[in-house]
Amino acid sequence: LYEVVTKDLKAELAEKDVKAQAILVSRMEDTMEEIKSKIQAQEDELSDRMIITKILMSLPAEYRHFVSAWESVPENKQTINELSARLYIEETRLKQDEPATEEALTAKQFN
Repeated sequence: LYEVVTKDLKAELAEKDVKAQAILVSRMEDTMEEIKSKIQAQEDELSDRMIITKILMSLPAEYRHFVSAWESVPENKQTINELSARLYIEETRLKQDEPATEEALTAKQFN
């Protein structure tokens, strides 16, 4: 009788171990997927930051005030889309200022 009970108990424990191991493996897989997602997000963020830095470094001198203003933008809003939108606005402003600058230079030459 002892052997039968022990055998049944061992089989039950082994079955529970298999279930526990399956649960553990499932949790480990979930954790690995989470880690993988975080790493990919960091790589994407790093890549975006590198692109943004390259863009800012390649801007002409008349954009130096823009670059200073961009540095005060919160990091979570420093995206490529946000940079593009702000650069478009800045470019529009600079183009609007060009005729006034040209007129002032022309007037100065005649005086």
